[in-house]
Amino acid sequence: MRELIEDRKIKKEYFDAMSKNFGVFVRSQKSQAKEGSLALGDVPKTQYWLIKGNEVIGQGVLHHRLNRHLKKFGGHVGYSIRPSFRNKGYGTALLLLMLKKAKKFGFEQILLTCREGNKPSIKIIEHAGGVFKKRILDKNKIPHVLYDVKL
Repeated sequence: MRELIEDRKIKKEYFDAMSKNFGVFVRSQKSQAKEGSLALGDVPKTQYWLIKGNEVIGQGVLHHRLNRHLKKFGGHVGYSIRPSFRNKGYGTALLLLMLKKAKKFGFEQILLTCREGNKPSIKIIEHAGGVFKKRILDKNKIPHVLYDVKL
């Protein structure tokens, strides 16, 4: 997981909380799926981990609904793979698993977003059936692309 911190895919505080007491961390993540336990502006979400043996390969998140920010940057599903496990099919596998979870939640279509320069993620999204929706700029003028995926 330190690889994801160095790669800026997760925050150090997230890793520290997970490392300190995994049971407490999992309970805190489960509580984020409940509407009444969220900070102002947050949406309910469910966290998943892709694990092989004793190693965490990646993580995924399913937002149960979208707020204004997630409609542009984040979408319904987010995922990240540890750098040492990239280019081995795990990103595709994780996204496909996340799409199955989204369907079980009752979604018929989901929104996926990523930076326009993230060619591996774009390839994974398109492989999963993502249809380009639009290109937008964030506040730092960095282009992002939005894709719809029918489930």
